[in-house]
Amino acid sequence: MSRAEKYQTAQRLRVEAEAIRRHGLTNFFEHTFACLRFGQVMKEREEDRCGLCPMRKFVRSDYRDESFPCQRINEQGWNLAAEHRDLANQYTAWLLRTAEQLEAEAQREGK
Repeated sequence: MSRAEKYQTAQRLRVEAEAIRRHGLTNFFEHTFACLRFGQVMKEREEDRCGLCPMRKFVRSDYRDESFPCQRINEQGWNLAAEHRDLANQYTAWLLRTAEQLEAEAQREGK
């Protein structure tokens, strides 16, 4: 991923985090691919990709090894996610941390 792509991805993650803050946690994958995998596809370690994402527990175990596992959260999974009031905050914090990491990587590459 190029330096410019990292900055662009970080910005998209920040926009997604703001949308969740304003509207709550919904099945945002109906509208966008904006998720934890943005900017993380090239990471070698699972925990650097989507392994630590708070949404991961709502993906059926047989889909967790796919490239975009959270795209597979079904209606039952979204209903379970809705029961966790803190999840939207956890997810937005995760998106923002990922954005910060991408920006830091891009800045280091620019030096």
